[in-house]
Amino acid sequence: MSDLADILKDTHSIWQRLFDHKGFLNGEIQYALREYEQKRNDQEVENLFAIVENIADIKDTQIDKSKQLIDSTFPQIQLDLVRADHMLKSIEELEQKHKENNTLEQRRERRKAEWRKFVEEITEHCSEIDESFIEKEDELQEFYRDLERKLHLTKIP
Repeated sequence: MSDLADILKDTHSIWQRLFDHKGFLNGEIQYALREYEQKRNDQEVENLFAIVENIADIKDTQIDKSKQLIDSTFPQIQLDLVRADHMLKSIEELEQKHKENNTLEQRRERRKAEWRKFVEEITEHCSEIDESFIEKEDELQEFYRDLERKLHLTKIP
């Protein structure tokens, strides 16, 4: 039985070393508290009081000043925004006119191209008529020469 008791004691001491961290944690907590209290020496509390004083000062003085400043500058800002809106609208109108001018220019170019095509077709048609006229003229001249020969009006060559 003493062997079993020794084994249980050893197992208990191993378990305490591996899983019981109370001693280590207590030492670390005491060290952190000492460092915090000695090095900072209530500095955070003083910082919090300074922040509270700043907030009270801002509440008492700066909010009213800010409100007065906003009230005095808001009408001017509103006028500036209205002017900016008018300027944007005029720029938009100019852009729209420019787009319309581009559309007109495109239509002009298309009409010029159609006109050139029409002129080319007319010229081609005129040249065909001229060729046809020359052919008919040659045929008529040949017809009248032949007629004159048949009628013996002219000397036979």
